[in-house]
Amino acid sequence: MSPTPAERDVLTAPEPPLWSVRDQAWIIDDHATAALVLGDPAFQAVQPAHTLRRVAARLGRDYPDLDAVLSGTQIFQSGPIHAGTRQVVRAFQARMRARFAKARLDADARRLAEGLQAGEVEAVSALADPLPIAIFAESLDLDADTIRLLRETGRALKALWRPMPPISLYGELDAACRAARQAIAGRVHFGDLRAEAGAELDYPLHDLLLFLVSMPVDSTAGTISGALELLSADPGLQAFLRDRPSAMPGFVGEALRLNGPNRRLHRVLGEARIIAGASLPRGASVAIDLDRVHRDPSVYSDPERIVPDRRQKASFGFGAGAHACQGTSMGLLQAVSLIEALLSAWQIVPAASPPTLTLDPNLRSYERLPLRVSPRVHRR
Repeated sequence: MSPTPAERDVLTAPEPPLWSVRDQAWIIDDHATAALVLGDPAFQAVQPAHTLRRVAARLGRDYPDLDAVLSGTQIFQSGPIHAGTRQVVRAFQARMRARFAKARLDADARRLAEGLQAGEVEAVSALADPLPIAIFAESLDLDADTIRLLRETGRALKALWRPMPPISLYGELDAACRAARQAIAGRVHFGDLRAEAGAELDYPLHDLLLFLVSMPVDSTAGTISGALELLSADPGLQAFLRDRPSAMPGFVGEALRLNGPNRRLHRVLGEARIIAGASLPRGASVAIDLDRVHRDPSVYSDPERIVPDRRQKASFGFGAGAHACQGTSMGLLQAVSLIEALLSAWQIVPAASPPTLTLDPNLRSYERLPLRVSPRVHRR
């Protein structure tokens, strides 16, 4: 029986955040509260550069390369700096969309799928990583190894989401940022991107590059890997998507909801708030548990089921509000093209060995995704 309007109001009412001693953060695990937090400008991005400078002053040390890179990392910005960065990222994404239309992505994805051999494949290195890495390498005129270096450095920076990272981490990250900055010194030319965007930035554009590469490549590769893991376990879904290719974007959206690359989103409260009856002080850390938010039964009926034509609320897989990812459409297009190309030629099933993930609680980042592929038997 469907809930009455009164019951529905109760089901969808925000739930109070719960304090986690282990995480030193307020945990949010329902959709209504997550939407409230992500839409409230009082909940700001974590800004580890501020903490870094306090630590550096206390220790009498400098971390110049880490400080420079953090200044250009959009997920760690708020206010006017963040607004200016968004303008530049928007202009860069427009350039990429013009260069990599769907037909181009389809052709690149077909080449990857056609290069597979029947049997066991490691899908991260063979399928999920190569397409976004190649796109950014061509866009920035860099080699694939440099793109991988930037990606890994950006991934390491996410450790600074922790409220109190160990002091030793700052030195390690400063060295990693120095290597990344040296790897691209004099090699990347943005042309008139700043003027094209009409943005005023108080940091060099090159210190935005690490973010421009690391987040989109990681998110796109993670989306593809998560989708392939779900798809490999369901031959019926594979057949459905072949018969109804128009359902592919909906399937990728469901994969992003259930098995997306981001497991948590972090915010810091800029002013005291009462959220669903809980009093949160200024400076409180908030962690949004996307794995649970995206399975909220008051929002997603039969939440564990993949429903490509689901009409319920969108997920927060690529963020939301002022910090929503600006490369979402490009990332989803790559995932759609890759999976379409793969299913056109191959049937996929899980391999004997299971997937392995990194230990980062904030990311669903695949180290390995073994699959078995066999040539598809075409209908006559």
